[in-house]
Amino acid sequence: MKIGIVADDLTGSMDTGVQFIKYGLGPILCLREGPSEHAQVCIVNTESRGRDSEWARVGTLNAVYTLEGRFLFKKIDSTLRGHLATEIKTLLSVTKYQRAIICPAVIDEGRQVINSELWLHGKPLHETEFASDPDWPAGTSSIQQRIGIPSEHIPLAIVRSGPESLKRCLRDSNAEFLIPDAEEESDLQVIAKAIVFTDILPCGALGFARAWASAILGRDSGFSKIESGIEGSILFVVGSYHPRTRQQVNSLIKSHDIISQVIHSNDPNDLADVYKALITESSSGKHILLRTPDDRIEDRVKQKTLISALAKTTSEIIQAHSIGGLIICGGETAGAIIEELGTKTIEIRGELLPGIPYGILKGGIGAGIYILTKAGGFGNQESLLRLYEKLAL
Repeated sequence: MKIGIVADDLTGSMDTGVQFIKYGLGPILCLREGPSEHAQVCIVNTESRGRDSEWARVGTLNAVYTLEGRFLFKKIDSTLRGHLATEIKTLLSVTKYQRAIICPAVIDEGRQVINSELWLHGKPLHETEFASDPDWPAGTSSIQQRIGIPSEHIPLAIVRSGPESLKRCLRDSNAEFLIPDAEEESDLQVIAKAIVFTDILPCGALGFARAWASAILGRDSGFSKIESGIEGSILFVVGSYHPRTRQQVNSLIKSHDIISQVIHSNDPNDLADVYKALITESSSGKHILLRTPDDRIEDRVKQKTLISALAKTTSEIIQAHSIGGLIICGGETAGAIIEELGTKTIEIRGELLPGIPYGILKGGIGAGIYILTKAGGFGNQESLLRLYEKLAL
């Protein structure tokens, strides 16, 4: 069985792809090379969340060509950021799928679909920190309004009537886009079983991907992890401004003696000073934390400039030091770093903590080192600290 995943950023590509590892398959994240015909699961990252809708459309078309002949899963952001309408409509226009079911629920990260609205840790999306997202502010919790696609709501009572009953309901519906409620893992499992091997395209985040993997493969998951620590220094790179990630950074710094440097600008002289400080301090073999300032920078151009500076400095550190593991927080940051390193593909190997997958870089600068990625809003306050304690030798 061949499966293809279309995602719009790197962290989402990783945390969705790793769900299939748990079922005995081997995802490969495609970057500059097409998928191996022998790979059971391949992921194409269109890197379109921070681009315009035309980029998203063309990237999705290219992804379909790359993943031709595979069962498809459309990875969407669990807080509904990105060009979702454009990408989903493009997939329906050029594939065998006639309709789409949209469910961004990730139950273990507090994301639920209640009455066709997205809730996060017990609050409607528009009452959370995502209301002030600089690029995709959540002015509403309605999934239909957020995506901008006329759709039909599937109430929780119908979902909980079971897969066969839900399948009949979907068969009787003329709606092209369907939004089912999901408040528990079992709800996602019912939805997945109802649409598997049909003409309905599954669109969701890692929670729905996990349920769909189980349904399409017909078996329970296992667990995959790094069995031992990483040899060499760990390099943490934090570009996400999400409050959850910043709490995680503070917990890590308070608990361990880690070299921490803040990138304030892309000025070559400033970057040279940061690099010199790292060279001096890292001779002791300590682990390194590279990050943007704690205070959110609202200017989008400056944000992109700092992310570019993070990527360049990361590349220099990897080339000059014995880095065994690269831990990146933030999808845009991860994408910029992979671009700077010239990575060909990432072979996803497993999940160290829930929502934090790991893989091996293939090709380019840093080939062979471990990479771990974390979306900005994922994890608890001690997630980075727990990663450090699991990986540091």
